[in-house]
Amino acid sequence: MEVRVRTFPVEILTGHYQIGGNLEMIGNPAIYVNDASFSTFNVREATMTPLMTGTPVGPVKVPLLFLPKHEPQVILVGDFSPRDAQLLPNKIKLICFTDTYVIRGVFPTGPETQASDLFFFMAGPFFPAVDVDIYPIRPLATDLGGQADLVFVHRDAVRAFHPF
Repeated sequence: MEVRVRTFPVEILTGHYQIGGNLEMIGNPAIYVNDASFSTFNVREATMTPLMTGTPVGPVKVPLLFLPKHEPQVILVGDFSPRDAQLLPNKIKLICFTDTYVIRGVFPTGPETQASDLFFFMAGPFFPAVDVDIYPIRPLATDLGGQADLVFVHRDAVRAFHPF
């Protein structure tokens, strides 16, 4: 079996940084983001921009950035559609609150999963969401927010959530 490595443009939102660049992934990105055999995301041609207002540090550009997998709150993978992700058929509409963002979207899941159990009884730590709106909940140094067809939300970043 041949290992298929592909590069995808990504935007990664952490609680403190916006990171853009290219992420090399093995196989399907929806599976790769949850692969426990990799402890970091290796972002090539990376730009890391602080989100804190008034910081003396501007955007940092590096050829290769190692980002621990526990840091992202939201990952947007370009050139990768919900259809490509081969998502589960049941859909739960949720609004999720992290320390930095409000994420409104539809979370595909199995038929028996209840909204209250989504982040606790399913494999993760990253959960796909489709038809997503993202809003910052505090002033940021860069203009963030908008819509996306598909994102991955980190379970440990979610502080509270409710159906809509």
